[in-house]
Amino acid sequence: MTFNSINRTDDGQYTCKATNIAGNSESNVTLVVNYMPEGTTLSTSAGDNTVTQGGSLTFTCHVTAAKPQVSRYMFYLNDTTLVKDGNNTQYTINNVQRSQHYGKYKCVPRNDVGNGPEAAVILNVNSELHHCLMRFCCGTSFID
Repeated sequence: MTFNSINRTDDGQYTCKATNIAGNSESNVTLVVNYMPEGTTLSTSAGDNTVTQGGSLTFTCHVTAAKPQVSRYMFYLNDTTLVKDGNNTQYTINNVQRSQHYGKYKCVPRNDVGNGPEAAVILNVNSELHHCLMRFCCGTSFID
């Protein structure tokens, strides 16, 4: 049997059977088709990807398929700064500061075959002053 090209659906067990006047023979072979991570998504624990300065949030990177499984998740800030590289699907920031953490975050999953597609979100960071102004404009009292 010859494969001109291999795809994921070719993964599985194959049996070769031979029969002639000398007898019968059978041999089994398992074909494993490996492929890069697919279907990458990146989500945050913050509603609308917006967090208040001083707060915390968690990014979660998810893939729909990969064989072998993902061994590394690389998280970047603004495409160039690697902020986390490891086997955990999550990256958490505590004490978020607008000057340090505002921007585009992306996740790149990797397995032994290679890098999967990246997924990105823009993290917005509101300052306390912004919330005070919003409360004032909306008629909320500053006195608790």
